[in-house]
Amino acid sequence: MKKLCSLVAFLAACTMATNVDASIQVHPSSGIGAGPLAPYATSFANFDDLGAAGSVPVGVLSGGVVTVSMLANAQVAQVPPTASNVAAAPFLSGSNGAGFGSQTVPAADTTKFLSAGSTGSVTLQFAPSTYFGILWGSVDSYNVITFYDVNGGTKSFTGSDVFAPAVGKQGIDGTAYVNFVSDVAFNKVVLTNNPTTLAFEVDNVAIGNVPEATTIAVWSGLSLLGWAAYRRRS
Repeated sequence: MKKLCSLVAFLAACTMATNVDASIQVHPSSGIGAGPLAPYATSFANFDDLGAAGSVPVGVLSGGVVTVSMLANAQVAQVPPTASNVAAAPFLSGSNGAGFGSQTVPAADTTKFLSAGSTGSVTLQFAPSTYFGILWGSVDSYNVITFYDVNGGTKSFTGSDVFAPAVGKQGIDGTAYVNFVSDVAFNKVVLTNNPTTLAFEVDNVAIGNVPEATTIAVWSGLSLLGWAAYRRRS
C-alpha cells in the first residue's frame, strides 16, 4: 500500500506525528489561517445549497462536486446571533475562505456548514482524488475524520493530529484549514465524534489531484514552511 501524507499548511502552531497502520503511513501537521493548496485545489464546495439551516437531514444531498450523506442528528447548520441547539460555526481567518465566496474579514462563519452531530455522521463522496482540503472548526480531540482509498484502505485522524491540545476553541485559534495529500487516490471521507458529542463543524471543502512525483516534495516543503512559521511565532 502506498503512503498517505496529510499536509496542513499553517501559520501559527505546529504539532507533528507519524501514525502507522497495516496499510498506510500518515504524516500530519497543523495550523491556523491557511487555505486550500494551489494549484491542486480545483473543485470547491461550500454546502450553501444544502437543506434548511438547522435541519437534521437524513440521506443523500446534492453538494455539487461532493455528495453529502448525513445520518441521525448530523446538521446542515447556520448560526444566527440567538441560535440554540446548533453546532458552533467554524471561524474564518487568513485565506481559508478563499475560493468559496465566504466573507474575507476574520469572523465566525455566517454561511451554512456541516456538523457530524453527537450520534450522527457526515459522509462526503467525490471522484477519486489525491488532494482534499477542509475548514475544520473548533477542533476537538474527539473529532474523527476517516479517509477511504480506492484500494480498500482506510486511515483516521482526530483533532489531536491537528492541534495539541485540541480543546474545541471557538475563536480564531480553534479553527484550521486542513490539507491532505496522498499518492493513492481516495473517494470518501467520513466525519464522526468519539465519544458522542454535538461537534465536528466543517465547511469549504476543496478537492483535486497532485501529480504523484510531487507528493513527497509538497509534503516536505509545507512541513518546512510550517516549522518556520512556528519558530517566528515562538
